[in-house]
Amino acid sequence: MKIEKKQRTEVERLFTWPADEPHLVGGLCKGCNTYFFPKFSEFHKPGCPQGPVKEVLVSRRGKLTSYTVQYFPVPSPFVNPEPLVPFILEIVTLPEGIEVIGQLTGVSVEDVRTI
Repeated sequence: MKIEKKQRTEVERLFTWPADEPHLVGGLCKGCNTYFFPKFSEFHKPGCPQGPVKEVLVSRRGKLTSYTVQYFPVPSPFVNPEPLVPFILEIVTLPEGIEVIGQLTGVSVEDVRTI
């Protein structure tokens, strides 16, 4: 996977933005060939003798492996819509073996239960 020169967000460089096809920015340990997200350091994990880590763009698609519906407001400093609308938190497993937690959008709470 080749890194494209894109503007990065201020949120710890988690993904490319703006971009026609945004990607999560992950890491690949060159020694043990392990992918992970997010990439915060130059080494795979504390004490990993394999390092260093290469910055990579990970897959844009994965498998929905788990989800939950949140019916209560999120704590400050996050802003909650008024009135509160339930939303879906999900875990997606990417082909690289990485599990990513996020908010599922573009589908209703009722529809996700039928997947």
